[in-house]
Amino acid sequence: MNKTKPQTIDITPTWTALLHPLLLLITDGETKEARDIARIELMNMARAADRYNAHTAPLISALEEALSTGLKADVKTIERLAAVVRNAKEAR
Repeated sequence: MNKTKPQTIDITPTWTALLHPLLLLITDGETKEARDIARIELMNMARAADRYNAHTAPLISALEEALSTGLKADVKTIERLAAVVRNAKEAR
């Protein structure tokens, strides 16, 4: 018997996708509860961003230092590390 494994589809919304509806709720929400929930969720987003920045700052600094001091590695590795630094800076 050939059983196939069920697939899981991740439908978790992104903060980018939720931002506009939350802002609309804050400004045009029909009830105080809806407006308050939207404010709370935006605060959660801000706290998560702060935690991310605090967590990644040392990594970014270490990578920048390694790159600036002539990290001994092949070109591909250095390019990958540089991309990590650029992406992390953009995410800040």
